[in-house]
Amino acid sequence: MRISALALVVLVTAPSTAHSQSAADQISLGDRAYAGLDAPLALRSYERAIAADPKSNEALWKASRSAIDIGSYASDEATRQALFSRGEQYARRSLELKREDAEGHFALARALGKTALAQSARGR
Repeated sequence: MRISALALVVLVTAPSTAHSQSAADQISLGDRAYAGLDAPLALRSYERAIAADPKSNEALWKASRSAIDIGSYASDEATRQALFSRGEQYARRSLELKREDAEGHFALARALGKTALAQSARGR
């Protein structure tokens, strides 16, 4: 009886743990997608890592980088602006956690620069 109860617990909890990977696992998935030039998959993975660990500096600046990459090639202006804004938000959150991080500063500068280039001269 004990063995069947233990087996039941394992069977019930196994599917939930398989879907809820750690932030480090999601970052690793995002890194592989980024290296494979799949920025949308990388962004989704980094955002899952942020959901798992909202204080993950690495996931935040990498999500910013991917959002900006996707936005750079978006044909729709509204989509482009939304992605640049999302990238800026992730970079700012990264810097709130680790002010001295060069990657966070670079991501923020890139997001602000891309936003400025997408605006009119008056809007800048």
